[in-house]
Amino acid sequence: MLLKVPTLDVFHLSHESLQQITNRRSDIIQQWQHYWRTITVDEVVCRYTKGSVRSVTIVDDEYPGRFRYLSDPPPVLYVSGHEHLLNDTQTLAVVGTRNPSEYGKARLNELLVPVVHQNTVIVSARTWNRYARP
Repeated sequence: MLLKVPTLDVFHLSHESLQQITNRRSDIIQQWQHYWRTITVDEVVCRYTKGSVRSVTIVDDEYPGRFRYLSDPPPVLYVSGHEHLLNDTQTLAVVGTRNPSEYGKARLNELLVPVVHQNTVIVSARTWNRYARP
């Protein structure tokens, strides 16, 4: 992107220009632009530094190699915890709800305990957007 937009002033580019430069779907571009219009730099810095969160971009060596092969890889990952495990080969992503039922908690324990005992890295994905702020 730096080659196409040397100033990295992506905030002022049109929807069409961003789509052409990044080769991302229109709905993804809309999400980015909405996010940029509704958050301040201070909020971003506060959000990601208060929880010892570090960013890993697609150009960083630590960026998971498997992600590079996705059709729409995230340009930035926000990592908290054991970031050296990003490239571990034995991982399982767990996606759920912030308010699980008792049944859901019981099933999760039933399913994950054996996986944890096999030294599998459990990855939790969290969407940070306007509606689900930490």
